[in-house]
Amino acid sequence: MKKLKVGMISFAHGHAFSYFHALLSLPEVEIVGIADRVKSRVDSLINQYQLPYYEDYRQLLASDMDAVIICSENVYHAEITIEAAKRGKHVLCEKPLGITADDMQHMITHAEKTMYS
Repeated sequence: MKKLKVGMISFAHGHAFSYFHALLSLPEVEIVGIADRVKSRVDSLINQYQLPYYEDYRQLLASDMDAVIICSENVYHAEITIEAAKRGKHVLCEKPLGITADDMQHMITHAEKTMYS
């Protein structure tokens, strides 16, 4: 069976570690890398699990992956989600979805374009 390749973008919120450990427990999932502007937040994970690290989330999105989990600061949710959708990635974005109604609508629009194209 082909594994689902998942990347993680930002560990700005502490519960990102819960997502990470949940993914590790799933034999059908492979964590393919972590992107975070603040490397010290993820040093222990990338070292312990020998994972690729990306300072720029766009580099992670350019890699061979199926889905991404976004746990960045809320203000970046829309930007990262839209970029992931444009690249055809499945997205799990931590709440709140966006910080404005316009941001959230743009996120949904880009996700729908990817889903239905």
